[in-house]
Parts: sequence; C-alpha cells; structure tokens
Amino acid sequence: MIVEVNGVERAVEVAADTPLLYVLRNDLGLVGSRYGCGTGQCGACFVIVDGKAMPSCDAPLWSVAGKSVTTVEGLAKGGALHPVQKALLAEQEPQAMLVEFDPIIRFSVWEGALTDLSTNRLDTTGLDEVSSGIVGAGRTADLADGAALAAGDAGSGATISFTELRQYSVFQVGRDAGVPLVLAAAILVLVGLLPALYSSRRKVWVRADPDGDGSLLRVGGLAMQRKPQFEEEFDRLVGALVSSAGGRRAPDPGAGGPGPDQREPEEHEKVQTP
Repeated sequence: MIVEVNGVERAVEVAADTPLLYVLRNDLGLVGSRYGCGTGQCGACFVIVDGKAMPSCDAPLWSVAGKSVTTVEGLAKGGALHPVQKALLAEQEPQAMLVEFDPIIRFSVWEGALTDLSTNRLDTTGLDEVSSGIVGAGRTADLADGAALAAGDAGSGATISFTELRQYSVFQVGRDAGVPLVLAAAILVLVGLLPALYSSRRKVWVRADPDGDGSLLRVGGLAMQRKPQFEEEFDRLVGALVSSAGGRRAPDPGAGGPGPDQREPEEHEKVQTP
C-alpha cells in the first residue's frame, strides 16, 4: 500500500486496518507521534491529514489512502523549525496536555485590518499570519517568531506569558423540589398497605334457585387469612340468612368433594326457604 507521509510517497506491506500510528513508528521510523491514551483524546499521536489534525492511534491505514499525512518530523519548512519543534527543543521534553495541572497555550499572531467583530471567532480574511507557537505554564514566548524565551530574555519586546496556573475546585449543589412530594407519596403508599397486614379477606357467594314452592339458597365462603376464625363467622352468617328467610338449613348433597378443575370453598351451606 502506498501512503504519502511528509510529502514523500512510501510503500508499506501491512494490513489495511493497521493503525496509522503503528505504521509511522514501526514501519517508517517516524517516532515523533506517540501512543498515549489509545482513544484519540490526549493528542500525543496526532498527525495532520490533508491540513486537519487527527489522531493516528485509532485511524486505520486505509483511511489515509490518497491523502497527505504530516507528522511532527515534517513540520519544518525551508530549513526553519516549526514553533512546536522549537518548543520541544527549548523544553527538552514533550509538553503534553494530559499532564495534570500542566496545560499549554497555543497562539497565533495575525496582522491586518479586522473586518468583522460580531463573531466570537477571528475572521482571518485579509489578514496575514505573522507567527504561531505554544507556551507552557510559567513560560514566555516571543510573538514575533513564536519562539520560547529563556528567563530574563526580552525577545523582540512583544511577548506572551503563561504566568500562573491557579488550582480550583468546582462544586455543584442541586435541589429537586419534587423529591419531598415523591417521598411523601411513597410514605402514604406504605401506610396504606399496613391495614392489609391486620385485616382478613373473606369471599362469600349466595345463590338462589327455585325449589318447589320456595327457594333454595346456596351459600359458600372462602377465607384468605385466619381460616379458623372464619368458620364461626360463616356459621353466624348462615344463621342470619336462615333467620331472615324463615327457612331451615339443609345438608349440601354436592359437598362430597371438588372435581379435578374445581376449587371448593372453605364453608358451604344450603338454606331452604318457604
């Protein structure tokens, strides 16, 4: 596969889905791009593809086919080092932004007349870029060429300094006005369930069928809780029905037992009324 890196077409014999970072370091010997987080967030592996910065750790080789790739080794133009390369030489170590409390400021200096001040992004139409560079915490850079300055060096007179980094903490306090209402509703639901623990559920059926000159009442009952107490309650209920109807109790001939698909009530009585 042919890939253009730093203006030169290079042939590599690797799988098309190999990460670009591995090809740059292992096959082409360009070790300026480094493995950092592995997710394309830290910036240690960034390269420039067709003028746009992109992570090389999660970019397959096939994604840059027919495109121009520029690494940190290819930033120099005409023998002049790029501001990033100058900063690396001045610091003698990478200035990675994933280092805690050690960020950098990247700047660009433009010259010309501003045409549109209404946007929050600089409109570079008609402007000329004078310089660009980066400056770390506690450092100073010269705006004329973007180079980092040593302590006490005034440079060209126009400088940018990252004088101090103050640590701070962010606390977020929130209050949901609906929480007390939800809590009160939950308490009421629990209170409403308490009577069910002490109440006794009963089911009673009464069926009236013609029987000669009178009626035959069939009474059945089922206790969900406290079944022994229900026997007395059921007996009193049947007695009240017999008394009010002016009839008499009769044995239930069908009380021999439930069928295979039937559930027999706990108690059953027949009441014959005139």
